[in-house]
Amino acid sequence: METARQRINELAVTIKDLNEKIEEYRGILTEELLSEKANQYAEVVKQYAYSYPDLQYMPITQAQYADMLNYLPSEVERNYQLYLESLVSPMPFFIGLPQKLDTGLKFNWNSSYDFGEETITYTIEIDDDYETPIRLTRFINIEHFSDIIERKGGYTTVGELSSDSEYRRVLRAVERGEMQKIRHGVYANADALASTMIDVERIVPRGVLCLYSAFSYYNLSTQIQGAWCIAIERKRKIVLPDYPIIDLYYWMGNNLEFGIVTQNISGFDVRITDLERTVCDAVKYRNKIGMDVCGEILNSYLKREDKDLGLLHEYARKLRVDNVLTNYLVTRL
Repeated sequence: METARQRINELAVTIKDLNEKIEEYRGILTEELLSEKANQYAEVVKQYAYSYPDLQYMPITQAQYADMLNYLPSEVERNYQLYLESLVSPMPFFIGLPQKLDTGLKFNWNSSYDFGEETITYTIEIDDDYETPIRLTRFINIEHFSDIIERKGGYTTVGELSSDSEYRRVLRAVERGEMQKIRHGVYANADALASTMIDVERIVPRGVLCLYSAFSYYNLSTQIQGAWCIAIERKRKIVLPDYPIIDLYYWMGNNLEFGIVTQNISGFDVRITDLERTVCDAVKYRNKIGMDVCGEILNSYLKREDKDLGLLHEYARKLRVDNVLTNYLVTRL
């Protein structure tokens, strides 16, 4: 075990020496120097490379040569950044079976390729009893894309992905059932789909949950909402995210001043129309939601013990649907 510790310490010193040497050469091989030397060399080469007979053997065009020439000076810095990344996230490798020799144990490993683009961690345990076979354990710590986007609210769009590899991770998560395609270019994880509420205030400040979303909250209808219904003042302009799917309803300012309460739903403080206002909205938007849905909501409301018919008529008068509401109630009471 002492030998293993010594090797680890030696490795740390080796990396430190390597870093110092890399920094030394990085300070010498600057972009300015490389650009100057490359252009000097190119002036000599081009007069031969792009004239006969050499021209017919050149594998690239002059335009491509110029692109490579412009690309070359920054090559050192790009490789330096890749080196720094490799210190944090080393490339995967395949550990072969160790061989027990007279002088000790021989390890060997070969290059490996992580086609799944997963986070891989290798752990090696060495027993101080050399008669005991070495134990090699390879752990795969898979950080699924659904875990990554959970920090963003449980969804992502193709436009937010930084590379093709991230898009492939999304597709694999869909295949595993961990994510679902909501619509073209929009994906959500299971937690986001199972959520019974969204953070309305964060997405639409001063927005009010209404109509189908309120019908569902008060158990007034069996209709499944296809989008979150949020009311805002008529003159406001809101930029909506791609997900969750939201339908905006533009109300007059005075219609946002009554029948609205704040409820804590699934951990979110949400502004939502109260029970009686929700029923009156169903009557007001009866042609939009359908007469059958409106009737279902009224029937559900009248069966509730916490109904307040006086408040219901008060809201109906403010919304100018009192006569319609009365006609509905006469047939049901």
